[in-house]
Amino acid sequence: ELGVLSNGAVMKNSQRGYSLFELLIVTAIISVLVGWFIIVKGILMGNHWFSESDVLRKIKLDESAATEVLDSTRNIYDDSVVLVAVGNKRVPYCLDTNIIFNYSVKKCPGN
Repeated sequence: ELGVLSNGAVMKNSQRGYSLFELLIVTAIISVLVGWFIIVKGILMGNHWFSESDVLRKIKLDESAATEVLDSTRNIYDDSVVLVAVGNKRVPYCLDTNIIFNYSVKKCPGN
């Protein structure tokens, strides 16, 4: 693209590529989107991050007669439910986890 200066000289615009400011803006937008995706995915996957053997170990601290995990229902927005064999009974435990692998286990209400 050519431009004409006030003294009549012709100036050629030789700028190619993007300015530093444009690159910083694009990098910032991409960083925000990637960070948002990681955070949202971590929050939504919160109650999926537990192993049944660890949960059983934690339940045995309060209920020594617990022998095995029979079934587990993993929920995203509500507590996950873990069905545990305690003696001859099947006892449901509610499990709440977070994205840093902490969880709390308690008997589900009504049992």
